[in-house]
Amino acid sequence: MERVFYLRKRYRNVAIGSLLFFLCMGIGSPIGMMLDAPENRQVSFAIFTAVFWGFWVCLELWSLLEYRCKSVSIRNGHVLLKEVNGSTEIHLSDVTQAQWRWGEQGRIILRTATKKALIEFNKFESNEALWLVRYFRDGLSESVQHGWDIFCYKTAVRLRKDVEETDSPPEPDEVVIHRNRWNWYFIPASVLLSVWGVVHYWTTAETRVFGMPILIAGLWIYLWINTPQTGMVAKRIRAVPGQTGYIFWCLLPLIGLALYGIFKQYLLVPLLVGIVAGVVWVGGMVFFIFRMIRKERQRDLETARLAVLQWATGENRRDDIEKNW
Repeated sequence: MERVFYLRKRYRNVAIGSLLFFLCMGIGSPIGMMLDAPENRQVSFAIFTAVFWGFWVCLELWSLLEYRCKSVSIRNGHVLLKEVNGSTEIHLSDVTQAQWRWGEQGRIILRTATKKALIEFNKFESNEALWLVRYFRDGLSESVQHGWDIFCYKTAVRLRKDVEETDSPPEPDEVVIHRNRWNWYFIPASVLLSVWGVVHYWTTAETRVFGMPILIAGLWIYLWINTPQTGMVAKRIRAVPGQTGYIFWCLLPLIGLALYGIFKQYLLVPLLVGIVAGVVWVGGMVFFIFRMIRKERQRDLETARLAVLQWATGENRRDDIEKNW
């Protein structure tokens, strides 16, 4: 019997929502540049913003094309992966290497002597992704599988829990985020930025400040679309080492832009100050990201072997496994 898996509808819906947002930004940003930028830079700034947002528009168009064309077919040990630019067929007995990669729901890379196939589980419904994970785990020789321990801990056990224990409470270090939660964050932010924009325009006559509430509204819509109606499970901020400092660093540009607008007239070389501040911010962001990845990696290595036992015994409560460890 053949089983065919198609990309989930939410993948399409997110692509459509993101496409609309990027189209609005791609149209509005060049118009704003033509109205507000210095006369000798209007055209170049408008072209830059149009190209920047056009890149994201193209990515979402590609996602919609993927939704239309991509599928995975399983039949008698044969795996047929159909993609936008063609198809790849592999038999499990010919696989010389299967690399498990963890992530939101992970992926697997199958390699034979002449072919390569990438299957991303997060693009399928959770129950279908779980079926595929079990199929490849049981159908492939264990000697060709690499990275299963980490994948099992980060993805497989979580995926099975989502499918088989839909009513189970989140872990102690987790929280369920619903769409309404974003309202509590972005409504006050939008109001404060709007008030600040009016005050700043009143004192400086600069119209560009009114773009900040639009960006915040765009981010709000993007997160709202990407949050399932039933909610999504996420780690609490305090549960991830370094997460608090990382979030503060992400919000720092908003504070910096406000201060820059206030003190710009007192700076000798405003552009140089802005460039230096940007370089420092990017450097700090890279530092926070690498430190978080390193700490999380160390923690994962300590518990990955237990996740394999967790998968084999059918236990879905991660905290019980970690206590035994």
